Amino acid sequence: MVETRLQTKRNSPSDSETPANKRQKKNEGVTPPTTPAQSYDGNKKKKTTIKVIGKHPSKKKLHPGSAPLRSGPVPPEICLKRARKWEIFLGREIKDDVTGKGVTDEAMDDYLANEVTGRFPLGSTYCKATGQWARPLSNGGEIDIVKEGTLVVFLMAFEGDDLNAVAEFRRKVFEAAAAYRDRFRQDAVLVCESENMMALI
Repeated sequence: MVETRLQTKRNSPSDSETPANKRQKKNEGVTPPTTPAQSYDGNKKKKTTIKVIGKHPSKKKLHPGSAPLRSGPVPPEICLKRARKWEIFLGREIKDDVTGKGVTDEAMDDYLANEVTGRFPLGSTYCKATGQWARPLSNGGEIDIVKEGTLVVFLMAFEGDDLNAVAEFRRKVFEAAAAYRDRFRQDAVLVCESENMMALI
């Protein structure tokens, strides 16, 4: 009689269950809540929206009177040709000037009208600048750094095949520089000449 009770107790389902088995049965049939990260489908591409500020460049309106942009090869009549460029650096300080004014605007305008435009009526360009140079002092090896206002004159001319025309143009450039040097008592006037490629478009 004692053996029968012991066997029944050992085979009882309620006694053979562990706490882990109980939790498993309790959770059977219950669907755990899902989060957005768990329900995300990795094969789906995420949409991206780009906000455009302003009008599309292709729909931009042109200013009145402006020509539309054209694409394509450059017309054969527009091509770079050999040319020469001259630069004349005109310092505006006058040596031994007691007034301290240097070359005034009125004096510079008169020089440009007579010495530059008179020799180069087809055109020239002026640009204001500030330059500096070293002037030796009379007491020996010391130098004085001189800073002065400067006017740079640009002159351009097509070279072509006529070297005599280039030489004549150069002679006029030197004459214009020498006229400034003598008129305004300059120590020197810098002249630069360079070969360039030029086109009128």
